[in-house]
Amino acid sequence: MNYPCPNCKTLLDIDEKYAGMKMECPSCKQEFLFAIEPTPIQPAPVPVQKPQTANTNLIFCPDCGNRYSIRAQACPKCGAPNPHAAVQTQPSISINMTQGVQVQGGYTVQQKGRLVYILLALFLGLLGIHNFYAGYTGTGIIQLVLTMTLFGAVIVAIWILFDILFTTKDGRGVPFA
Repeated sequence: MNYPCPNCKTLLDIDEKYAGMKMECPSCKQEFLFAIEPTPIQPAPVPVQKPQTANTNLIFCPDCGNRYSIRAQACPKCGAPNPHAAVQTQPSISINMTQGVQVQGGYTVQQKGRLVYILLALFLGLLGIHNFYAGYTGTGIIQLVLTMTLFGAVIVAIWILFDILFTTKDGRGVPFA
């Protein structure tokens, strides 16, 4: 009698006198219970061919089959997350004025003072001290080295004005207090 192995679906020639006994498949080496009426073999699912699109910015949703932009965070039809979406690298920050700043991940950090940053930039800016204070260590080192030359000191002086006007967050991305 031809009997399919329930594990690997290999057809085995087994005599009916072994009905009700445990057998071992020679192909997959798995044990199974030999029954006279074999369990029906489920046909393998046929993969659905997705139509080719001319627009490479569209993808198919693995859950509902809807086409949507590869830049979307989720399928607009079913809400399934986009497996190709870019990971958000900007940390989420919530400010609580009495307890500092809580950064994504649950820890609380102390805010740096903008007034302190500006005063350090005005009085010790040529040495880059204001950037060391704010956590921009690399920028502080560059300003310190440039200050050692006369031409570099002029560049750093102009750079300090831009720092004062446009720097609103410290090196961790936390807004100044």
